[in-house]
This record gives sequence, C-alpha cells and structure tokens, in this order.
Amino acid sequence: MMNYKKIIKEEKQFMLYVSMKNCSICHVDMPKKLKKISEENNFISYNLEASEVPEAVGQLSLFAVPVVILFL
Repeated sequence: MMNYKKIIKEEKQFMLYVSMKNCSICHVDMPKKLKKISEENNFISYNLEASEVPEAVGQLSLFAVPVVILFL
C-alpha cells in the first residue's frame, strides 16, 4: 500500500496519478500522462489506486478518476 502522506511530506515536486481498477480510461490514459510529465519535465510520478487507499480520496477531495495532481 502506498504511503501517500509520507510522499507528500518528503518529495519536493512530483505527480500523483489517481485511478481505479475498473476505470478503462485510467488505464489507457495513465501511461501517456506518466511518460509526458515525468520524462519531459523530470518529475517523479506515483500512481495511487483509489480503491486501495480510500482515505486519500477523502483527504485530497477527489470526486472522480482519473486525476492528475502536480505537487510543486
């Protein structure tokens, strides 16, 4: 399970891609977004599976997936 709180505290800038297992667009879109943002902008990227960490969904005020959050 991802410790997203630790990542938020320790990483200076990164991308968080939030998806769900049953979301087909999430799985089609994710590789494109991760490659584009991570490689071109030198960002570390993480994928958060919303159903595995439901408290993150509430704490980050997420209402739909996929979601791309850039922490700068």
